[in-house]
Amino acid sequence: MSQRLALVIAAALTAFVLVIVGGLSVYMSGATSQTAGALPAGDASVTPSAAPAALDPTVEALLREREAAYQAALAEANARLEAANAQIASANQQLASATQARATSNAPGSVSLAAAPSAGAAISEQQAIAVAQRYYGGQVVAVERETEHGLPVYDVKFSDRSAVYVDATTGQVVYARIATGEDSEHRFDDRRHDEHDD
Repeated sequence: MSQRLALVIAAALTAFVLVIVGGLSVYMSGATSQTAGALPAGDASVTPSAAPAALDPTVEALLREREAAYQAALAEANARLEAANAQIASANQQLASATQARATSNAPGSVSLAAAPSAGAAISEQQAIAVAQRYYGGQVVAVERETEHGLPVYDVKFSDRSAVYVDATTGQVVYARIATGEDSEHRFDDRRHDEHDD
């Protein structure tokens, strides 16, 4: 039974392929006969698109006018781009000179974002202290480099037993434990941790 089914399927596929091939050959022969009928009988070497059609003089004038307007708009846009690039280059030079002046004017004890970070960190301990003091204020008594929940942080401790945790790679405050009269904890910015383990 399965051999008979395989024979029927093979015959059907063969018939289908023959119909497709026959249709393509009829289509191709019809297309070539239509092209041959369009050519003049006396000269077989003439191509159908050898000579462009002549345009009306008013249309040609309109095309030239539009082309001129396009070229003028293109030239104006290029001039604006060159002016904008010159402004960007000037601004970059001013920024570079201001950055260089700022880097040379920093005192050795001052904290700057250009200070060299400790090994494996994007910000230094001094930068973490500066971030924590801007966030909370107060007198810093200790700074420890820790890993909390897989995140490298600086634990900046203050004299009133408050602590601010600063991400060692981005410099953002990720957790703050602020001491109150009852010594309770308040979270200000806990986007990365659900809980904090001391």
